[in-house]
Amino acid sequence: MKKLCLLAVAATLGITLSACSSSSAPTKVSSEKPAASSKAKVENKTFNVGDTVEIDGVHLKVNSVSFEDGSEYNEPDTGKKFVVVNVTITNKSTKNTSYNPYDFKLDDLGNQTHLDDYLHDMETLSSGSLAENGSVTGNLIGQAKVEDKLKLIYTGNMFTEEEKVTFNLN
Repeated sequence: MKKLCLLAVAATLGITLSACSSSSAPTKVSSEKPAASSKAKVENKTFNVGDTVEIDGVHLKVNSVSFEDGSEYNEPDTGKKFVVVNVTITNKSTKNTSYNPYDFKLDDLGNQTHLDDYLHDMETLSSGSLAENGSVTGNLIGQAKVEDKLKLIYTGNMFTEEEKVTFNLN
């Protein structure tokens, strides 16, 4: 009897979790260049600075990328510069959505690191929740060699199974 009850609970939990984890593929909403279709699915899921991507009603845009030397008291590692990625997250869905800087990684030729560095007098993206039509803009700061091919990878939060979205940074 215990096994039957345990099996029923496990089946119910599995069905519930599978229903909650459904998500739609990322779509390109807009870019600085005119697009043929503003909501056409982009098969390679790699986007560029200035593109706006929609994932389950949340719009994600990389506004700009810059490289900084730091200061006398805050220098990047030898041979690297600080990479400042300015992003905007806008919730166009009807439900609250959370955001966190740890949802993003900087890919420097396959070496993926968090963007958790700090520069004086520069606003960084914090974590929080966006209500319907809420929007937040902030900077993600990491370190890399300027000449390397850099990418920003959005992995979604750890409680969802979102598909990764990649932005070419240079």
